[in-house]
Amino acid sequence: RSFFPGKNVDVTVRAFLRIRDRVPHRLVIAGRNVREYLENAGFSPMDLQGIVFTGFVEHEELPKLLSLADVFVLPSFYESYAMALVEAMACGCPVVVSRTGACPEITAGAGLLASPYSAEDFANKILQMLSDEGLRQDLRCRGLDRVAFFRGDRSAALVLQRIQEIVT
Repeated sequence: RSFFPGKNVDVTVRAFLRIRDRVPHRLVIAGRNVREYLENAGFSPMDLQGIVFTGFVEHEELPKLLSLADVFVLPSFYESYAMALVEAMACGCPVVVSRTGACPEITAGAGLLASPYSAEDFANKILQMLSDEGLRQDLRCRGLDRVAFFRGDRSAALVLQRIQEIVT
């Protein structure tokens, strides 16, 4: 299976290239065939230095990866429901996400928003997150609080309530 370019990983890589000399971090990218996609998109081996490509990550392994991250980045052009975003917040990982699609609604103030069309905007927000421990801690706490909104029992109750409203 090939990598889906709508995830906009190009912007994540370009953002990382803008800041990699200013941070001690490495960029970790999970997903099938991402390196190949980026190479075909014109990124050079030098561009990809400092980037770890994990390949596909099993769902049960994802919390381990997210718990080790200092920031989760999702510059998708469109997300209807970003499960990985919710999982990142549930793991206490602060997030920098696209200001389009469902990401702003999902984070509801518990993350930094950036334009999916601007590597510079993402780079600035990532750098802000990595350089401000207080901000990271605040967004980590807000993210954990926000995740409670997505609990399964709460979601089921809301769906049932809406069905009852429609039927009556």
